[in-house]
Amino acid sequence: MTYRHPTIDEALVTALQSGQNFRDACRHVGVSRSAAYRWRRVDPKFCAILDAARAHGLAAKAKAAVEPWLHGYS
Repeated sequence: MTYRHPTIDEALVTALQSGQNFRDACRHVGVSRSAAYRWRRVDPKFCAILDAARAHGLAAKAKAAVEPWLHGYS
């Protein structure tokens, strides 16, 4: 069983904010998806933080994809 630690939480949030999907973020941090999903399930606040981090990452990826179309290719 993988135990939560603030550094693991922070690394998972950072990975999601960078645009990684949940599977890749878990792999990057070195925790199983089942452990991370369990942490989400038992801690609604942590779940909300992860959801916000994921939304931030998706928005950043979407912006990066659209930028060339808005401002022309360089």
